[in-house]
Amino acid sequence: MKRPGRQGQADGLGAGVGAIVAADRFGLITREDALARLGKVLDTFGSVRLFSGICPNKVYDTRRATPANYSNHPAEIGCSALDVGRMLVWMKIVQNRYPELAAQAEKTVHYWKVSGLVRNGEMFGVHTNGNSDPQYLQEGRLGYEEYSARGFALWGMDTARAAKPEPFETVRVEGVPIMHDQRSQAREVLGQV
Repeated sequence: MKRPGRQGQADGLGAGVGAIVAADRFGLITREDALARLGKVLDTFGSVRLFSGICPNKVYDTRRATPANYSNHPAEIGCSALDVGRMLVWMKIVQNRYPELAAQAEKTVHYWKVSGLVRNGEMFGVHTNGNSDPQYLQEGRLGYEEYSARGFALWGMDTARAAKPEPFETVRVEGVPIMHDQRSQAREVLGQV
């Protein structure tokens, strides 16, 4: 049963940063309002409890800024490299577009300790099902992987392998060629936290 309240998944929280930036750029809010909102976001992201002390949890209770599961119960359930990569894109945009917040954005990214999610040019999320020790699992498939890899690369991390669309094959759907990731849905297990 889902617990009443609000929850935010890491990728949605990153999209929220994008919404603030877009609202500012379109003139829907003032720059001062954007700075105030983004400052609060960075304060929160820069101090939340991290999954195993290394990266943002997949889900947070937005009223308390505490880790939660998908039913909004208190829990550390893992960290998605894909979600973090997308958040890193927005952290870099904030750093570049709002010089007043540049140092705070950088401090937030360093607080997350996400460099451990990148190994040998690929991205690995940290997952747990509650019954075992957390494990690093390769994350990403065609499209999302390249986008998220760019976020890590913007902060100086080597995601060269993850940034390439290969391996893929082209399949035809109603005569239209579509790129399809050749990797199986089974994920490579790198090891335990």
